[in-house]
Amino acid sequence: MTFIKNKLQKEEQWLLLEVENPHYQPEQELKKRRVNFYLRLGAKILKDVAYLLPDLSEKNSPEMILMIYPDYPEDKLNSLLIKELIKLIYQYFYDRPNHKNVNILINKLPEKIKLIGY
Repeated sequence: MTFIKNKLQKEEQWLLLEVENPHYQPEQELKKRRVNFYLRLGAKILKDVAYLLPDLSEKNSPEMILMIYPDYPEDKLNSLLIKELIKLIYQYFYDRPNHKNVNILINKLPEKIKLIGY
């Protein structure tokens, strides 16, 4: 992760991480440790941003949180950027550009998204 962090910082780029939400069962403790791991590395949570993976199996869409890594230089993000990123993620990573979650997620975004870290 240090190598990735150094490379991203050098190029002034960031990763958007999809991390399982520790508020939901099962394995809450493991999910909490995972979030804390990224926070210790300097990632920040996109506060009040609901996020779901597309339902890739017969199960429901897993509840996730979004994090930005490494440490973003500002304490807020514009929701337009996150709307576009969610659309792109569903289109290019999941091949589901018209998935029902996309509109649900982007319509719930606050205008300014606060970043929280340690």
